[in-house]
Amino acid sequence: VPAAGLPADMPGLTAAMVELFAAFGLERPHVAGNSLGGAIALELAALGAVTSATALSPAGFCTARELRWALTVLSLHRNAARLPEPVLRRLFAAPALRMLAMGMILARPNRMALDDALADARALRQARAFRAVARAGRGYAYAGAPTVPVTVAWGTRDRILPYRQAALARTRLPAARHLDLPGCGHVPMHDDPELVASVILGTTGVGPG
Repeated sequence: VPAAGLPADMPGLTAAMVELFAAFGLERPHVAGNSLGGAIALELAALGAVTSATALSPAGFCTARELRWALTVLSLHRNAARLPEPVLRRLFAAPALRMLAMGMILARPNRMALDDALADARALRQARAFRAVARAGRGYAYAGAPTVPVTVAWGTRDRILPYRQAALARTRLPAARHLDLPGCGHVPMHDDPELVASVILGTTGVGPG
């Protein structure tokens, strides 16, 4: 699950991303990201380093208190992910227990395949940079001015970076396209993958706007 914080050296991070694009032979690609990845997508858009950016519940539009809440919840999930995998498998296999375990991150956790839930828990457990990123991101706020098409889409049932933060995103990014993701939580790719795909394609101009 993407962390809600952001490294303090954003110029260095975005420069590294641009170098990565070049290494893969990508010239100003379309980008999309969720939470931390959403913030990075917006920063790249502000640089004009991409052709378009889709940000799903992006970091950078919350108060200090809201950010502490997000990091606390994600830290608790990371601690829980350290349970032995057989225990996690039994936990995720029971619909009621899966809702209890993942309901803060997903609005519809039972739509997620069991193996995907285990893979997410494993990734969160093994995220060695989690604490460093969380510490570095405590003072982050997005203040860029994108020069390319941007969509900001927010899950209406987001409990990590709550939907009310979308109002601030609308204020700071008046030229962007702002969309609601009805019934989706913080990680909408699992809650409604078809909707998320259509939002991204609409930003790129490939699909319906």
